[in-house]
Amino acid sequence: RTIISFNALISVCEKSDQWQMAFEVFKRMPQEQVTQDVITYMSVINACEKGMQCRQLVSLCEAMCQKHLACMAGAWP
Repeated sequence: RTIISFNALISVCEKSDQWQMAFEVFKRMPQEQVTQDVITYMSVINACEKGMQCRQLVSLCEAMCQKHLACMAGAWP
C-alpha cells in the first residue's frame, strides 16, 4: 500500500459523499506506516466539508498546521 493508493481511495470516498469512510482510511494510514501528505489532508477535509463535519474539519486543520502542511495547501497565507 502506498500514499498514492490511499489518496486515491480517500478521493473516491469524497466524490461518493462517504466522509466517514474517507476519515477511517485517513486514520488507518499511520497504522499501515504511510505518511499523510497535503493531498491526503485536502481530500479528507473536502470529504468532511461535504458531510458538514465541523469537528473533524477543525481537527484536520489543526493537524495540518502542526505538520506545517497548511501553507503548502494554500489554505492559509
